[in-house]
Amino acid sequence: MVVAVQAEPRKLLLDVGSTARELLEADFRDWMVSQRVFISSVMDELREEQRVVAERVGSLGGQPVWFETFGGMDDDPEAAYLNEVASSSIYVGILGRLYGKLLPSRYSATHAEYLAAEERGLGRSRRRSLENRNRYCSSAKSVTSSTPMK
Repeated sequence: MVVAVQAEPRKLLLDVGSTARELLEADFRDWMVSQRVFISSVMDELREEQRVVAERVGSLGGQPVWFETFGGMDDDPEAAYLNEVASSSIYVGILGRLYGKLLPSRYSATHAEYLAAEERGLGRSRRRSLENRNRYCSSAKSVTSSTPMK
């Protein structure tokens, strides 16, 4: 069924027969159980935001992965977190004012993680500059921009 909506100065055609069905929460949770969600940020600046996102991912059924959960491995730290990005299905980057310490690769850990996620084609979500940290930490539902997930 095609519906014509009058919008000045042109008409907008909507094919309502091809719209996606509403995603049921049960279906979302079933999908989420199989997702490893890598959460990246500069630790010293955004530790609380990272914790809140990890809690939210876990409450939705996903497996949150961030440095604090796998730190202390015998591997080189850069290799360890890049391996964790590679074994994840979704990347969430929380970006603030700080870039982070430069690694031998000449990128910060957060930048290197993002590039690894992009190279692997992971679904990515990122949030920039948190102007009101208290509001963000209490809601933990908002994500500013994202790329489609596979």
